[in-house]
Amino acid sequence: MTPGASDSPEENGAPSTDRVERGFELLIERLDPDIGAASRKYQQLRRRIVRLFEWRGAWTAEDLADETLTRVARKLAEGARVEGDIEPFARGVARLVFLEFLREQERERRRQSSTPPPPPSTASEERHLACLDRCLERIDEESRETILGYYSDEEASRIESRRALAEQLGVSATALRIRALRIRDRLQTCMEECLAAPVEKP
Repeated sequence: MTPGASDSPEENGAPSTDRVERGFELLIERLDPDIGAASRKYQQLRRRIVRLFEWRGAWTAEDLADETLTRVARKLAEGARVEGDIEPFARGVARLVFLEFLREQERERRRQSSTPPPPPSTASEERHLACLDRCLERIDEESRETILGYYSDEEASRIESRRALAEQLGVSATALRIRALRIRDRLQTCMEECLAAPVEKP
C-alpha cells in the first residue's frame, strides 16, 4: 500500500489517539515477537529515520521522525497491508512528511519576505526524493547506515559523530571516509540514472 498523507483526527467514531496507541502496538508486534527485542528495533528504526531527515537538511529531524512513526502506526491501526519489512513503508511516509516540511518552510519564508521567491517545483522535489529513496533501498543495510550516519549531523558535531561511527564499524577515520565516498558515488550514479529516466505515468 502506498503511504498516505496526514489523516483526519477522527474516523468511524474512533478517537485518533486510540488508533495511534493500537497502531504502535501493531508496529511493535511487527518488529519482533519479543517485547525487549522489538523495543530495541523500534529505537533503531527511529534513529535511522532521524538520520534520513538530518541528511536531507531538516533541523527538526527528531520531531519529523516522531510524526512519521505516528502516521505509520495510524496506518497499521486502520488496516494498511504492509508486506515484508516495515522500514521501506516508513521511509515512504517520511518522504511525504519531509515534503510537507518543505512546503511549510516555503510558506514561512513568504510570510517573512516582502518579495518572496518563486515557489519550488513540488513535482521536482517529489521526483528527487523518490529517486533518493529508491537508490537508498538498492544499497545494502550497512552501506545505508554508513552514509546516513556519515552525513547526518551539523558541521560543528560532524567530526565527533564520524569518529564514533568509525569506532562502531571498527575502521579508521580514513577508511570510513573512503567507504563513505564510494557509497556516495554509487548513490550519485543511481540518482543521475533515476532522474534521467522517463517519468512513469500513473
